Amino acid sequence: MENEILLIEKIRENCLKENRDQSLPSFGFGDIISEIFAVGQFYYYLLDYLDSTITYVSSGFKEAHGIEPYQIKTVKDILCFVHPEDLNTVVKVEEMAFFQMKNTVGIDKIKEFKFSYNARLKTASGKYQLFSLQSLVLSTDDNGNHDKGLIIHSNINHITSFNNRKFSIISLIGDPSYINMNISEFEIDNPQQAFPVICFSKRELEIIKLISEGRDSKEIAEKLFISTLTVKSHRQNILSKSGCHNLVELVAKGIGEGWI
Repeated sequence: MENEILLIEKIRENCLKENRDQSLPSFGFGDIISEIFAVGQFYYYLLDYLDSTITYVSSGFKEAHGIEPYQIKTVKDILCFVHPEDLNTVVKVEEMAFFQMKNTVGIDKIKEFKFSYNARLKTASGKYQLFSLQSLVLSTDDNGNHDKGLIIHSNINHITSFNNRKFSIISLIGDPSYINMNISEFEIDNPQQAFPVICFSKRELEIIKLISEGRDSKEIAEKLFISTLTVKSHRQNILSKSGCHNLVELVAKGIGEGWI
């Protein structure tokens, strides 16, 4: 997990540079996104929150949607691909994210979390498929407002086509995460409403990621320099916290809810 945080910091440093050209950083940006977020076919883009412009779109966009990346200039261009029935979900997620960070977590910690939910997007074939939409605020201005963000869309239709209409705010540093919040039940005028909380430790998050890659206990132990017994103990704790009965269920649930 610490390595992932270092990679995110590299992204932030590059995005804080004021050159607004179309070039990418030279440290393998696509590989970094894949390592941290992506679970299948994916693409990413850099968003300027202040004016809703998109400053870079990765090449995977054309494969996913059949449109050249250079044609995508603003958030409105992205919203054109969202299923009409899911547009309200997108709006409510924005409200939920701000509400939860302001009232529970603290806006000053927003760069320590990623935000995740699912929505149907129109693909290059003309059909709608389910995507995992994840975002990370890379920088804020002097007033604490969002400045630049990294958005990742991953096609998860091969895993599930069911949109659970849930939203998760996942800590990147092992702090409590807010998992599986019901978007339809959100009430912006009710600051006392409670949301499900789950807290995986840094080590547990590392092990979850490795499990999702298909690694067994011995391989995980060797990679993390711990004993297989310790790995098995962590696995039991992870299953208990997540409410899953086995690792297959864990991976499917984690991908569907965005915390893998």
